[in-house]
Amino acid sequence: MVERDPRVRRIVEAFSGGRFASRGPSGVCWVARTLLGDDAFLHLADLPAYLDAQAAVAAAFCDRPRWARMAIRSVARVGFVSSDRAVHQYASEIWGVPTR
Repeated sequence: MVERDPRVRRIVEAFSGGRFASRGPSGVCWVARTLLGDDAFLHLADLPAYLDAQAAVAAAFCDRPRWARMAIRSVARVGFVSSDRAVHQYASEIWGVPTR
């Protein structure tokens, strides 16, 4: 993945070089070693899609009318959300605990 996408290469090199470390390069170089070695959660595999999505969000945010429309639609489509309802439903359907 690092060889195919220059954005990913720059990010891994930034960790290797200690760019994000306030106490010197050794503070975060383990991140690069983990990503290039035993990346059990496949972070690098998802990184290009994540970067593309973030670029699309940034572009939408810069277009204020578009961003406002998207935000309003998002809120309007949420519907009924209640953590209490979810807990009660989980308790009754999964655990078989009587509620109320």
